[in-house]
Amino acid sequence: MSLARLINVTKRLGTETILDNANLWIESGERIGLIGRNGEGKTTILRLLTGQLEPDSGTVEKMRGLRIAYLPQVPQLDTSATILETVLASRQDLLELEKKLEQLAEKLITANNHIVAEYDRLQEAFRREDGFAFRGRAKQILGALGFKKSDLNARVGTLSGGQRTRLLLASVLLSNADLFLLDEPENHLDLKAREWLETFIAESQKTFVVVSHDRRMLNHVVTRIVEVERARLHVFSGNYDAYRAHREQAVAQQRKRFEQQQEFVEKTTKWISRFRYKKTKARQVQSRIRLLEKLEEIDTPKDSSRPFYLKFCEKPQGSSPACVANHLTMSYGGRPLYSDFSLEISRQECIGIIGPNGCGKTTLLRHLAQRLTEGAPQCQGTVRYGHNVVVGFYEQLHDSLCMKNTVLAELQAERPEVPPEELRTLLGCFGFTGDAVFKSIDGLSGGERSRVAIAKLVLSRADLLLLDEPTNHLDIPSREILEEALGQFRGARVIVSHDRELLDRLSDRLIVFESSGPRVFAGNYSDYFSSCKEEKPTRPPRSVKQNTAESSPQRTAQNTAKKLKRQMEEIEQRISELETRVELLENTFITSSPREYQVMYSLKNEYDQIKKQLDSLYKTWQELAEKQEALETPPG
Repeated sequence: MSLARLINVTKRLGTETILDNANLWIESGERIGLIGRNGEGKTTILRLLTGQLEPDSGTVEKMRGLRIAYLPQVPQLDTSATILETVLASRQDLLELEKKLEQLAEKLITANNHIVAEYDRLQEAFRREDGFAFRGRAKQILGALGFKKSDLNARVGTLSGGQRTRLLLASVLLSNADLFLLDEPENHLDLKAREWLETFIAESQKTFVVVSHDRRMLNHVVTRIVEVERARLHVFSGNYDAYRAHREQAVAQQRKRFEQQQEFVEKTTKWISRFRYKKTKARQVQSRIRLLEKLEEIDTPKDSSRPFYLKFCEKPQGSSPACVANHLTMSYGGRPLYSDFSLEISRQECIGIIGPNGCGKTTLLRHLAQRLTEGAPQCQGTVRYGHNVVVGFYEQLHDSLCMKNTVLAELQAERPEVPPEELRTLLGCFGFTGDAVFKSIDGLSGGERSRVAIAKLVLSRADLLLLDEPTNHLDIPSREILEEALGQFRGARVIVSHDRELLDRLSDRLIVFESSGPRVFAGNYSDYFSSCKEEKPTRPPRSVKQNTAESSPQRTAQNTAKKLKRQMEEIEQRISELETRVELLENTFITSSPREYQVMYSLKNEYDQIKKQLDSLYKTWQELAEKQEALETPPG
């Protein structure tokens, strides 16, 4: 069953045609990945589906009563509400039902048949919509997206932009929509949250259209890829890898048809020129001219949709390590981020840094870049570079860019001795051609600023690249080109990233931030993720005494973990018993006669008491789960 359709839709923004005669069918239960270069029109499609935009021609059809939940890239939220209030507001229908049930419950003691019947009807509607569990589900989603229990009563106005995006995502996922439109939902999510979101979408029975540059997510989640290119939509069955295979085959076929057509046009044009003025051939000449005029032109094939090409400058490498860091220690606001951490970086290796948001990844990278004040009380340790090593530092927020500069002036400030013609040639490789080099940095998009910052790195002739989320704001083709260039780079690289494809392709080692601080892991992200799934705590043999200083804390942690597990199992058993009783009471409410309102009133009291017990048990279980999580090693 089609939930929505775009039929021959054309949309223009100013003088630019964003969509030209585009067609798209969205079927119930599908998970569609919407991909394409930045600025091609992906967000425009979502806004057409929500009704925020109207097509210039064509039709947008939607199933009657279709409920749509939309996650935009820039959230608009009530800053005076709390985090929990904001998420619960996405189920306003349940909040209103809950309020009506509370009002009717107060009247049950003196209820007439009409009130009892209304109470039964509302309670059944509340149960059908899973109303008894939606508050707990809201907290579960918030927790999975990185919000702690202590955050739930914080005001939205105190949150960062990234936190607000995650909050809006939680609201969207809790909603009871038929069609979910998610515009880059992976933004501001750490690896653990991304993997949770993938599981959520994959296991849902609802319909999703996801705009994403996360190739791992597109592989794990979607069942169909829709590519937006040159104002047209191209549809491919399967996930992103399947799309790549289909795309390469389609490009090869298109190239062949294009070359055949060009050969035909060339031969026909020569024939016309040869016989144009020969009377005996006049009819044939005119026939072939008409044939060329009616010929539908095949577009020039674009190999891999590459927006630019990239190669880092290199120079001869020395034999000493690129960087040696000893006993690095850093705290923030009294909270230790890492302590006594040491690392040696060889000249040609690549190290990835991963961990939850806020754990200290960027701080460690800045420490390695000598951007922190060594010797300050909160910052200790030494960082030393190898002989003649030049460091290139890419900042996620592009603080090093001068917003008042033009694109060309920004590169001239980096290498004033390089002729402007050479700089313009380099900028052309990054998609800045013609007058685009005179654009102000302040007026560029996030992706354009990223490309300017990478261009500055190319000019720096660095031996050691320190990169903080270099693929943020880049579309998939740009990410793949950057990966290729970084893979060919013969210097050292340290990369903070949530891009699992990049980490898998480039990383020789990982610095993993865990609850106890950072540790070094030999391998890429997939190796680390597999090791986390396989790792199980082992009990030392009884015959071996553990007298070392390190074994006692380990044994204490194991004992604590066992105790927590036992307590959680006991609580889960009790919750199961109470939920069974709740289900029995709810069935009783449904099947009982309205005349038995006094009995139902008594059962309602029991029901309310059980619900209070369940709320308390859920709370206790959550607290124990958080303690258990702190003892374990989280993946990613």
